[in-house]
Amino acid sequence: MRSDSAHHCVLWISEWPRSLVYPGFLARVLLFSGVRRTFTLLYTPMRTDQAARDIRKEKTEYISDAAQRQRIGQIEDAQQSAEYNDVLQQEADLTAGHRILRTAGLIAVSAQDPDELERAVADIEQAAIRASCETRRLWGPAGPGVLRRRPPALSIRLTRVSRSRRDVGP
Repeated sequence: MRSDSAHHCVLWISEWPRSLVYPGFLARVLLFSGVRRTFTLLYTPMRTDQAARDIRKEKTEYISDAAQRQRIGQIEDAQQSAEYNDVLQQEADLTAGHRILRTAGLIAVSAQDPDELERAVADIEQAAIRASCETRRLWGPAGPGVLRRRPPALSIRLTRVSRSRRDVGP
C-alpha cells in the first residue's frame, strides 16, 4: 500500500512462541536495523462465558485426540502434554477470577520503494521466525476493521504476581 511518500505493508503475528521464552524474545523483530517499522500489541479482554466455552472446547478436543491416539497405539509427546497443561492452567486462572485476553501483534513496515519494502518485509519475516513467531501479510487498506478476524486467546493474569512466580506467560 502506498501513502504519503512511502510504501507500507502490515504483518500480523499469527503464531506466538509455543514454549517458554525470555522477555526479550521480540528484540530480533523490534531492533532489526535498517528497517522502518511500527509495532502494535493489542490486548482485548474476552467475556468470561466465551473464555470458559473456548477452554471447554479445547479440553474436549484434547481428550478426544488423546483417546484416538491411544486407540491407534500412538504415545503422547511432551508438546501435547504441555498444551493440555496450559489449557488446564487457563481454566484454573479463569476459575480463580483472572481474565483471558486475546492478543494481537501487528508490524507495519515502511520503505521508499516497492523493492526496498519487499526486502524489509523479508528481513522482518526472517527475524520473526528466529523469534519463534509466524507472521502473515495483511492485504488491503488497514483501517479500523483490520482485526475483524480475531487471533487466538492467551491467558494473562491481570492481578498481582507473587515474587516466587517467575514464568508468567500463556
